[in-house]
Amino acid sequence: MDPNFLNRISPFQKLRLPPNSTTAGWIFVPGLPSGTEPLSLELVWKEGDQVRHLDLVAATRNRMDISVERIGPKQSLGLISIRGEFSGLGAGVLIRELEALAKDRISRVVLAWEPTASPVEPGVGNWLRLSAELEDRTQLVDRNYPLIPGTIQELHLAALPSPDFQPYDRVHPNLARKPKIHSDALTAVRIALAEILERAPREELLETIKSDHRLVRSAALAVGSGRLLTEDLPIVLQAADDSDLAIQEGAVRGLQHFGDPPAVEKLIFWLQKGTEPLSSLAANSLIASRFPAAQSALLQQFKTESVESQAKLLEQLISDPRPILADPVYEFVTQHPDLLAPSHLSCLETIGHPQFVSLLQRGLKSEKADVQQEALRILIARNTQEADDIAVPWTLEQIRNAPPTDQMLVLLNRVKPPEAVELLLKHISPSGYMTSIIATIGLIGDSSISKQLLELYPSLPTSNQAELLTIFKNWEVPEFRELAHQALTSEDPPKVRNAASGLITEQGGDRGLPWIGEALEQTKNPEIIQILTDVLAGLGNAETQSILRKIRALDSAQHRNAAVQALAQIRQRSPGFDLFQQAVALVDESIPENERNYRQAIGYLTEAIKLDPELFEAYLTRANCHMHVNKPIEAAPDFRKAVEIEPYN
Repeated sequence: MDPNFLNRISPFQKLRLPPNSTTAGWIFVPGLPSGTEPLSLELVWKEGDQVRHLDLVAATRNRMDISVERIGPKQSLGLISIRGEFSGLGAGVLIRELEALAKDRISRVVLAWEPTASPVEPGVGNWLRLSAELEDRTQLVDRNYPLIPGTIQELHLAALPSPDFQPYDRVHPNLARKPKIHSDALTAVRIALAEILERAPREELLETIKSDHRLVRSAALAVGSGRLLTEDLPIVLQAADDSDLAIQEGAVRGLQHFGDPPAVEKLIFWLQKGTEPLSSLAANSLIASRFPAAQSALLQQFKTESVESQAKLLEQLISDPRPILADPVYEFVTQHPDLLAPSHLSCLETIGHPQFVSLLQRGLKSEKADVQQEALRILIARNTQEADDIAVPWTLEQIRNAPPTDQMLVLLNRVKPPEAVELLLKHISPSGYMTSIIATIGLIGDSSISKQLLELYPSLPTSNQAELLTIFKNWEVPEFRELAHQALTSEDPPKVRNAASGLITEQGGDRGLPWIGEALEQTKNPEIIQILTDVLAGLGNAETQSILRKIRALDSAQHRNAAVQALAQIRQRSPGFDLFQQAVALVDESIPENERNYRQAIGYLTEAIKLDPELFEAYLTRANCHMHVNKPIEAAPDFRKAVEIEPYN
């Protein structure tokens, strides 16, 4: 709701209603309790001497036009249908119905909206979706709505009238759990009851098909037909011609479990008729059938269709690729190359074909950009010499006249064809984001092209200059040191990072440390301060520690804090740090005083200081140990040294 909504409403001073008339207004109820329990609200007002009462929850229920049914084998599924308005108060109405179903030991519920239902508010819609999808509903953060009863294990939503409603009906073998958001009630009931119907005895299935709720009959036909016998086929065939489309859909789905000629003929009949959705369902049942006769009939029918019908049928079938489609798909796109689509290539990528690589080569020559991109993607993913021999020459030809795509750069980075360097150089310009192209040049090329890159460097954006600095350092270009020195004073963090990292990792990197220290001292950019102190901490030698101590002495709190953290990181990597920790363990305060071994700890600390004379913690701890063994004279120089090294700690 708009936060300024209340401010724009003028309250009634008095509300007068002439006889037999109506009006509308808002009622604001402040101070409603938040929580997960459904609210009970009643409106009370006076009419003359009479007191009137209106149960707002009951009124909300009437506006929802809600109905509840118990359907399915042993009435194991709750079906809640909503034909009206589902408001915030409607959540409480729903919870009460779910609680009633839960008391009847019903653990699966389908919540379905009819076409007459009003759009659901975004907040309510989000609560419903999360309640359906989350395995643990106690994770719901929004406490403005009640919790679904925990015994409702499955809550399915169907045709939720919400702008961002996205159903996902297909049950995929890789999905850990079944879908809960559906496009219609028919699908929701079928998926909700699938596990029950798949285990139901044959007699119970037959009874369900004959006499249960229409949606359950459809689900039983679709899911349970695999448990029926050949002698039961006439029942399914009769249902395929039922006057109720839902029953027909279930029967057409179920016919895939029969290989008898009448079943195959019925599926071919609906396929030829072209009536949707039965035509598409018939095609899917034929291709999914475990009986060769059904698949052969489909392929034979496919050959007799027009080109337009073949294209439409293939598009339907390849949404669930199966090996039997390999030859039909390949032959179709070979005979009609202008109809080749990315979906055909991705289908054959999944199921395979002996001539697939040659088809990919033809795909690269297609005039359709999306087909070219898909063919190149698949060739790159194959990562074979045969595929590279096709993809690389084509890519090189493409980048003669146009900048490379990210996909092309992935290929060039892996194969590293030397001839790509000159072609890529042509696409480096002062305008545009060229970092990826420059990175590829750095990976493939060598210092022989450094002169060209040095000429381009001043005119490029700082992000591209940052990438070039790394390349110049890797190629040991002599100009790198001066360019890095200049880059340290820029205000571009990536450029500063690459310059500093390059300076300390090049041969004789210590020579660049004074420049880094100077840049660190002068900059006021918090991100660059952190970058440079991190770089120095990574090196961690005596000179970097000296620089960091100098920075620590500055008035700037940002400089000081960053330097303290960097010095702490260096100490933790000290060669004497393990001995220091062993010493601390011997004198830890958690150990009784009479069990602490100060003399052995002093020995460990002395060895630690020999390994790292800058380890101030070792001096400080050794001084304290000396004090515990009554040697204040020995402790004094250690205290002084510790303060000298770390005056700010």
